[in-house]
Amino acid sequence: KEASNANPASSINATVTTNPTPPKKKKRTFHDQILYTMLTTCKPYTLKSLAKDTNTTVEGLRHAMLSFLDKKLVVCKEFPGKKGSTREPKKLYWANPMTLMEVENGRGGSSGGKGKKGGGGGAVVKELTKLLSTSAEIEEARGSRQQLERQHRALQGELTPLLAIPTMDELDQQISAEEQKLTEVQNEIQAVKDRMANASKPPSNSTLGGGRMSSGGYAAAAHHPPNRFQKRPPPKPLDPPTLKRKINHMLGEYKTRKRKCMDFAEELSEAMEKKTKDVLGEKVLGLDTDEMEWGCYEDESTGKVFGTKTKPKGRGGLLGRKNNGPVGLGNKNNEGTEISIVKIPAKYKDV
Repeated sequence: KEASNANPASSINATVTTNPTPPKKKKRTFHDQILYTMLTTCKPYTLKSLAKDTNTTVEGLRHAMLSFLDKKLVVCKEFPGKKGSTREPKKLYWANPMTLMEVENGRGGSSGGKGKKGGGGGAVVKELTKLLSTSAEIEEARGSRQQLERQHRALQGELTPLLAIPTMDELDQQISAEEQKLTEVQNEIQAVKDRMANASKPPSNSTLGGGRMSSGGYAAAAHHPPNRFQKRPPPKPLDPPTLKRKINHMLGEYKTRKRKCMDFAEELSEAMEKKTKDVLGEKVLGLDTDEMEWGCYEDESTGKVFGTKTKPKGRGGLLGRKNNGPVGLGNKNNEGTEISIVKIPAKYKDV
């Protein structure tokens, strides 16, 4: 009793080390590998398909099948072709169907050469026992698998909270990000305090421009936004190509808008069965047309003159009204002044 109670760890280690290790299975031969493939897949094969699955040649399989057929390990069935066909008949090979119970019973009791009906026999059982595992081995493998699965689930349960903890690098990155945010907030608070302090102080001559601005004046000027009503310096004149492109764009916009407006007015006048002039008037749309604003204008792109020319008021005399000629481009009225006319320039082509 004293010896057994004094050292329990040694007894545990002894029991652990005394467990017999499973014997190593021998490497399968060429014939065993072919038969194992046919048994585990449970499907018929041709020589070509079996050669593809086992990575062998058809000639090697043909000699192996002769041996398997003699031992009644494989069943072969021949399917003849159509009448008059010159092709060879198709042959299918599959493993002799035997259950695990039949194998175990045959191994235990019928090893003297008698087997089940159809050619099982002790030779078949002997060959299959080398390839198939017994029921005891299968149960032992299932038990070990269940034990390993339980250990795997237990390890996953222990690792899940450990993996949720951030690493040192992640903690350093989070700390640096929070410190940067804190610094930005502190700078914003300090800037607000400075603006409030400068707003409460009366403006001095240095800050108003009476003398050279000190460092405090520069800070106050930096915090106060510029006056938006202050006159800005005139913009720099555009170079001729840019100015021409801008004029071309404005001319295109003007003509597009006028065309759309006139199309709408004409469609509306057709729907109302009225003249376009009446629709453009004050009673319907009340639009101010170019003719109303300018009276008479010329489109230099087409050379056409639009609108009505205003007739000058002439003086009456003995020979009647005295005019200097028709009013138009470059004409003069009775006072001798030249009558102006609006000109819509054409688009520039050299841009």
